[in-house]
Amino acid sequence: MKHSALSLLLFTFALVCFGGETVPVLRMDPTHVSPEKRIMLQPEQILELSLKSNPTTGYDWQVFLPETEVLIRGEREFRPCNEKLCGGGGLAVLRFKGGKPGRTTLIGCYYRNWEKIDLQHDQTFTVSVEVVAPKQ
Repeated sequence: MKHSALSLLLFTFALVCFGGETVPVLRMDPTHVSPEKRIMLQPEQILELSLKSNPTTGYDWQVFLPETEVLIRGEREFRPCNEKLCGGGGLAVLRFKGGKPGRTTLIGCYYRNWEKIDLQHDQTFTVSVEVVAPKQ
C-alpha cells in the first residue's frame, strides 16, 4: 500500500540545493510525532509534511503557524494515489523552510472550512520545531 511505503520514508533525507550549499529535506508524516518531541531544523532547511487527504470530500488540512520568522510557510501540493480515479484520495504535501533560530509550533487540523473546528473529533497534529544555527 502506498501509505505504508510513505510511512517507511519517515525521517528520510534527500538533497536540495540552496545557493550552492546542499541542505537536507526532512520528510515526515506528523501522525508519528508527539508534541513532546521537537523537530530540529537548520536555517534554510525544508520540512516536508505528507498527510493523507481527500479534498473532494470538502476536508482539507489547515496548518496554523504563529507569526514568527522561525518557520516560513512554503508551497503545498496534492498528490493523488491513483491518477485515474477521479475524486480519490491522496497526499497533501506541505512545505516549510527554517528561518531564524528559535522555537515554534505547527498545529494542523483536517476539517471542512465551512464548519467549526472540533478538536475532539477532527484529525489534528501538533509538531514542535526548533531552528538552530549550524555550528561554525
